[in-house]
Amino acid sequence: MEEYLHNLINNNIYFFIFAVLIVDRLKRNAKRTMFGAWLANLHGTLMHELAHLFASMVLNGKPTKISLFPTRVEGGYVLGYVESCNLRWYNKFPIAMAPLVLLFAIFYVDQYFYVYMEDNLYSTLLYVFIIIGLLDSSIPSGQDFKVAFSDIGAFIWIFAIGLILYFKFNYLI
Repeated sequence: MEEYLHNLINNNIYFFIFAVLIVDRLKRNAKRTMFGAWLANLHGTLMHELAHLFASMVLNGKPTKISLFPTRVEGGYVLGYVESCNLRWYNKFPIAMAPLVLLFAIFYVDQYFYVYMEDNLYSTLLYVFIIIGLLDSSIPSGQDFKVAFSDIGAFIWIFAIGLILYFKFNYLI
């Protein structure tokens, strides 16, 4: 019986969908309060803001302030932010879109999580929680998009990336 349950949990797509729905429901219910939202999203907020901070430091954005504590704004709250004082046409886009780098972290978590964790229900729920947090946090916010596309630099970056992909990998054919 124990082996049957183990195989059911670990080889059933419906179990993973169920686990995702449980974690999503818990996170959604936590958003009812600012503290609950902060607590449920702390790991994702930390990674999201660290991506901005690191990109700002590397690309001469000169970060001046970082916050991982929620603040109330009209219509809700902001869970964290990074302010930089040297945003220019050449660094705005990559600094604002830096959380997309978390997609690489998702790849590594997916590849190596069960190498270090026991394969059971609790580990699976933790795995789903981490993946959902990273996926959710890898999406740039509305403010990130406003900053990224506020001048011509975004289009230069997109054009340059397109050229690199075309000539290096022939992805655009």
